[in-house]
Amino acid sequence: MKKREPPRIGTDEDYQAIEKAAGIETPNDAFRRQLSIHIEHCRKRLEAGNRDFRHSVFLKAVKRIRKKALGLLDDLTGQGKYADDSEKAWANDAASIWLTGKLDVEHLRELIGEADVILDVMTGIGGRPADANVQMLLEDLTSLYEEVTGRKAGVTYHGIYQGPFFRFVKEIIDRLAPTLCQEDDTLGKALQRHLKR
Repeated sequence: MKKREPPRIGTDEDYQAIEKAAGIETPNDAFRRQLSIHIEHCRKRLEAGNRDFRHSVFLKAVKRIRKKALGLLDDLTGQGKYADDSEKAWANDAASIWLTGKLDVEHLRELIGEADVILDVMTGIGGRPADANVQMLLEDLTSLYEEVTGRKAGVTYHGIYQGPFFRFVKEIIDRLAPTLCQEDDTLGKALQRHLKR
């Protein structure tokens, strides 16, 4: 039996505080692994110097990758431009059968789905574009929170931002992603904007 790998970042104390903020009563190794992966991806994007890329350039890149992935998926599933009885169609079918054994078509579909989520999250509703790294992390944390707790993510404001989801995200950023550390008001506003999309 394969031994499960422990979370890659943070201490047991960090994860206990995060789980407490989310209302998770017992340690959850799967949750900890998923969370550490999301934080690692965010850190890698920041370390790669991607923090200051232009919003429009990033969206164009995601759209281009999505378009190419859709084209490859169409070719591999036989729904491409050679859907007739021509020799090209036969050759395309033969190549797609051979390549499908080498490529994971489901993974390609997941990639397209992730691109759709990024485009949905990053396509603005007006105003200054949001930081792409923060938006992608918030999307990941929202999904993770809802999956693990079974509750809808939400943030309330009564003079201060509060709520279980707000405390959950604040605890994660303070403990595992301090380079993204934000004032409570800034984080609360970012969460509300994110959840309205």
